[in-house]
Amino acid sequence: VQTCALPILLVVVAIIGILAKIGTVAYEGYVNYARVSATTQNHHALVKLLSIKAAECQIKSSVEYTYYVGSVQNTQTIACSANGDAHIIAALGQLNPINPWDSTVTQYSLNNDNFRPEKGRTNLSCSKEFTGSENTCRLTTNTGKDNSVFHIQSNISLRP
Repeated sequence: VQTCALPILLVVVAIIGILAKIGTVAYEGYVNYARVSATTQNHHALVKLLSIKAAECQIKSSVEYTYYVGSVQNTQTIACSANGDAHIIAALGQLNPINPWDSTVTQYSLNNDNFRPEKGRTNLSCSKEFTGSENTCRLTTNTGKDNSVFHIQSNISLRP
């Protein structure tokens, strides 16, 4: 009776190991899916906020952005005639997003190499060279879904 105990124990340990490996792979898949979703949602949140502010600029001469420093709420007013970068920086302060792939860096960066964002990042460019207009900014996001250079690209017109 006792001679069967060791082989049975080995089989049980092997089954537990296989189940643990399957669980680990599934967990990594869920985490990566969540990161891609969060990166995509951050991109769309910025597009939506900037679109709302652009619409406000159709009827007002300036718009307000709200942001927090600690628990203190602050408001920044930006003229609608200001360049796109000023609006983007203020919108980022209001959203305060975190890069889901690397929490040590921000989700967004202002640069002119708009077509090569790092994994989980959105590059923002208001350069006429890339957007074709002085009134348009381009947001290019690498969601991290695969090794593509980018996955989402949106143009925002910030001035009437």
